[in-house]
Amino acid sequence: MESLLTTHNQITPREAYHIQEFLLLHKFNTEELYEEMFDHIATSFEENTNYEISIVDHLNAFYHQCGGETGLRKIRNKKAYAYNSAHRSLFLQELKTYFRWPIFIYLLAAFVSIYWLNTVFNEKTVSLIFILLSFASAIIVQSCIIISYRKSCKSLNKPYKRSLANTTSLAWVLNPVLLSNCVNLLRDAFGEDYYYIYLPLSAFLITFVVISEIAAIKVSMINSKLKPAL
Repeated sequence: MESLLTTHNQITPREAYHIQEFLLLHKFNTEELYEEMFDHIATSFEENTNYEISIVDHLNAFYHQCGGETGLRKIRNKKAYAYNSAHRSLFLQELKTYFRWPIFIYLLAAFVSIYWLNTVFNEKTVSLIFILLSFASAIIVQSCIIISYRKSCKSLNKPYKRSLANTTSLAWVLNPVLLSNCVNLLRDAFGEDYYYIYLPLSAFLITFVVISEIAAIKVSMINSKLKPAL
């Protein structure tokens, strides 16, 4: 809050406290939402020429101007959607790089290795091991990012403990795991064509899950402070 008070030097600590309580009460409890809305409310209050209006009156007027709780929820959802869209774009850009030369050679080698393991061992066991390993590594890395962020917020005495950049990237770390359901559904769909269709398709899906996890983790770590424009 100290940095925000430095920017808005006409706001008293008590007025800043009222703004903080208002934002946390209405779930603007991530870095991006909190700081942007604090700046917006503080600026509009400073520009108000009617000095008889208190910060409480200003907040009540702002609440009704936004359309009450429904309007504030739309603001939160719009901001979250912007971050989700930005991460989706970055995730797909990173994923595309794995299909280019010379990285594609390593991708092809991974596919052949997984296909060979499917033919030698039980394909369900192979699928389960790869999916669990990629899922576990994604969760561990993302947890480290979130815990580190929470600690930094606590040391700086921030009123929030979360960031949209971190929470939205978590979704893209987990989404590729949903492809594993396709592997389980495909096996019974093929009869005599099992070895010709299912095994290579299963190997492709597992390979895609693994590289998707790698891409999602990389984007999450590099862009943990992403601030897309609305």
